[in-house]
Amino acid sequence: MTNNLMVNVSECFDMEKMINDLVECYEAKGFQIRVVKLKNGYKVTFEKDCGGINTILGMGIGLSATCTLIGKEHDTLNVCFGEEEWTGKIIACAIGLCLCFIPIITGIIGVMKQLSFPKELGNDIERIAREQIF
Repeated sequence: MTNNLMVNVSECFDMEKMINDLVECYEAKGFQIRVVKLKNGYKVTFEKDCGGINTILGMGIGLSATCTLIGKEHDTLNVCFGEEEWTGKIIACAIGLCLCFIPIITGIIGVMKQLSFPKELGNDIERIAREQIF
């Protein structure tokens, strides 16, 4: 599932500063973050509790956000969300159906966290981008 977020920004908007603020915010929340500079923006990958036992329990959260400036005057921040972490949730449900009911519960909790993460991240991106207006 791919979601988009568009935010109007001022001509003095600094995307690199926004990315750095976003990284700082989510590292404080325990996320592992990878930032890749693209020709026309950045791709930022957020992961938390992915791998190990959390894969079996389906509790990991993962998402990538590609940030670019669009418009004639580069006055709109476009964020495309994608590459969500669903593997752990599928594994948890499969194990839960075959062996034990507990992974189904943790898998459902992981699904709820994963579904709400793009909105949370979008709200934070919008807040950080708007802070640069002043």
